[in-house]
Amino acid sequence: MKKSLTPLVAILVVVAALFLVVTGGEMGSSLTQTSTLDDFLGKPSAVVFGGTYCPHCQNAVPQLEEQVWDVYAGDANIWVQVVDGAEGKTFDTTMAQGYNANLDYAGLAGEECGYVPSWVVMDAEGETVMSSCGSEHGIDEMAGALEGLL
Repeated sequence: MKKSLTPLVAILVVVAALFLVVTGGEMGSSLTQTSTLDDFLGKPSAVVFGGTYCPHCQNAVPQLEEQVWDVYAGDANIWVQVVDGAEGKTFDTTMAQGYNANLDYAGLAGEECGYVPSWVVMDAEGETVMSSCGSEHGIDEMAGALEGLL
């Protein structure tokens, strides 16, 4: 019996590893590095833009995880758009993250922004209800916007 389980276990490990690569490491999220805006429809959503090179972004990750991800991830789509993630970089977090070529701040917020961290909150229909370019608004305001949509 042990000999027949070994190949099955190996297959399961490979499938789990592939899943983690495709989803950016977060098994609790349906969003991936190839999700489109259509994948965000049906739930309120927050897309956070940050760079691993940015000390402000790195410092914000624990607060974002505690105040937004841990509270709203079950009821809202939350994605951390790692702007330098195309180079394979990610934050040290369990949040759904990665570089997704389908997502850009200007396309979601309707305005240009060259600063990180930045974020956009959308309603279940994909309409932007609040955005923050740089430190224009805090994480507590993002959480409040999501709370108001739920």
